[in-house]
Formats: sequence, C-alpha cells, structure tokens
Amino acid sequence: MPAGYGITKHAKDLAKLNRNNAKNRGNFQRTYKNKFPDYEFNFNELSPEELEKFRIKYLRKRRRENIRTLILTIVIILVLGITIWWVIT
Repeated sequence: MPAGYGITKHAKDLAKLNRNNAKNRGNFQRTYKNKFPDYEFNFNELSPEELEKFRIKYLRKRRRENIRTLILTIVIILVLGITIWWVIT
C-alpha cells in the first residue's frame, strides 16, 4: 500500500460528498429555515428589591469563587515550588 493512500481516499470521498451536498442545497435550506421557528420571549419584570437581592447573591457567589481560585492557585504554586526545591537539593 503506497504512502498517503488513506489521505487521498479521504479527500476523494469528501469531494464526492461535497458535490452531492451542493446538488441538495435547496433541501438543506428548507430544512434549516423550518428548524428554528420564530419565538416570542417574555421576560419577567423584577422589582428593585428583587434585583438588589439577586445582585447581592451574585456578588457573594463571585467573591466566593474568586477566593477559591486564589487559594487553589497559591496551593499549586507552593506544591510546585516545594517539588522543584526538593529536586534541586
């Protein structure tokens, strides 16, 4: 089997597939248009108190994630530093 036989066969198969898909392009477009019908979204209006509660909850969650990320970063740096120091000495 010559080198590149698999790549050449794959390229031929893709070209053939692309030709077949180009012939059926109209069918694809009709299917694509019907796949995403128009929807009307209705969002609930929140009172200022509820928005403030959500904001506080979000800020606390974000702060907790930032602290967790900072601690994890410090631990990883310490472990790498100790490992490198142990290997050097």
